[in-house]
Amino acid sequence: MAGRAAILPVIRPLGEIDDDAGYFDETPDAALDLLPPISPVRRLIELSRLILAWRNKLPAMLRDIHTDSPLVAPASPADALWLARSLVELIDAIETEETGWEGLDRIDLGDRAIWQQLTGEFLKIARAFWPERLTELNRSSPAAHRAEAIRAEARRYAREKSPHPVIVAGSTGSIPATAELIEAIHGLHCGRIVLPGLDLDMPETHWRLAGAIAPDGKKDGDPASRSHPQYGLHHLLVRLKTERRDVVPLAFEEDGLRLRGRAVSQAFTPAEAEANHRAWRDATGEPTLAQAFEDMALIEAANEREEALAAAIALKLALNATDGAARTRAALVTPDRNLARRVASELKRFGIEADDSAGAPLMTAPQERWRDWCWRLRSGPATPQR
Repeated sequence: MAGRAAILPVIRPLGEIDDDAGYFDETPDAALDLLPPISPVRRLIELSRLILAWRNKLPAMLRDIHTDSPLVAPASPADALWLARSLVELIDAIETEETGWEGLDRIDLGDRAIWQQLTGEFLKIARAFWPERLTELNRSSPAAHRAEAIRAEARRYAREKSPHPVIVAGSTGSIPATAELIEAIHGLHCGRIVLPGLDLDMPETHWRLAGAIAPDGKKDGDPASRSHPQYGLHHLLVRLKTERRDVVPLAFEEDGLRLRGRAVSQAFTPAEAEANHRAWRDATGEPTLAQAFEDMALIEAANEREEALAAAIALKLALNATDGAARTRAALVTPDRNLARRVASELKRFGIEADDSAGAPLMTAPQERWRDWCWRLRSGPATPQR
């Protein structure tokens, strides 16, 4: 094929996935040690039922905290669904990080405020009642099932020793199951790991502090010590038995970009480290720093509309610029879908039609909005607003 690829690579996400998509199609449920995962809708419904049952069985002293306004939340199944969404987020976070619920049992709520005791009772739904309900339904938790699927893939790589190239890119290995998969792929002859944003300029003493490693070599138990951006990468490299000096950059950066990276590294110096930012800035020089950030701009918008308008104007100015005979192309990269839609609307004022690579939701289509209004008129009483 004249040196061009004829077969596309298989790409699988390690982060967020669609709720109805299989994580690893080659790993059927029968090969896992868990039951099939419960569907998202059914999970919300079952959790809301548990929440309503929990409310009805609360002791009278908790339901009558204030005689004038007794506890009625959740007041309806709709309120229970909203609370169920919060429990889903908590359950997924606990099971994804594999921290367990034991930490909550060590909290003594006996001398706490009555509302804190009520919160402790509410969390029993996720800690005790929900696992029992899953057993009754012959289903497993989606987060636990996903972690087991990742581990099954890691075991498959370790067992089969695939001779084909396998690349993991963009993951810090902060999730335990993902770290196991990265370790298995790292052990392959053709396995490669692409680490996102690894700081190669940070001094070794600061690097150890970023990984919450005390001077005596012990790991710092303070949860706040895990907040450094390099924390996950530090412990991933330890797991892979790799030193920072052994990591090879994919490409050499220009002087300006490299200096920008050093400036960011200096800004994220661990709080416990002894660093003189002013001395570093004076030694680097203001003109050099200005050159490193010359193609960057900071705009502090007063509101969302001003934010979208500023982005639209920046895109318009970039499109109007020319590079010789070629016309400049510009792109907006953002995970905020609402911002993307607002910018696209602002661009229409300049006669620019934005090509949104993420597509448009069905609810924003004119036909769907018309159908929605017709349904509202049909299902509800007529009002002046309608």
